[in-house]
Amino acid sequence: MNDYWKASWIWYSKPISGKITRYVRKTFDVKLDTLENAGFQFACDDHSDIYLNGTYLGKSTGWALPVVKDNLKKLLKNGKNVIAARLKNGGGSAGFFGELSLVNKDGSVTKIGTDDTWK
Repeated sequence: MNDYWKASWIWYSKPISGKITRYVRKTFDVKLDTLENAGFQFACDDHSDIYLNGTYLGKSTGWALPVVKDNLKKLLKNGKNVIAARLKNGGGSAGFFGELSLVNKDGSVTKIGTDDTWK
């Protein structure tokens, strides 16, 4: 079984009607003393702007090739953290796909992927 991606494509639950902007976010906890590194990979149909604890990480302008952001530990804080996205659809189908990987000092990895728990 392939467990590389824990994420699912998400979007607003109502039917898509042309150009529209949506916002999504996920809150998660971090213990900095056990964390080695963190990274986030994402893609969007059509455009996304990504923020981690209010800091702009970058954008995706296509669904076919995910954008990868590494070395994000410096942007995390002990306790609650938030990853958020502004998503824009230019028309037709739409979706957002993202996965945060928290790499612990013991080598274990916690993955937080887009799913129906994102608000």
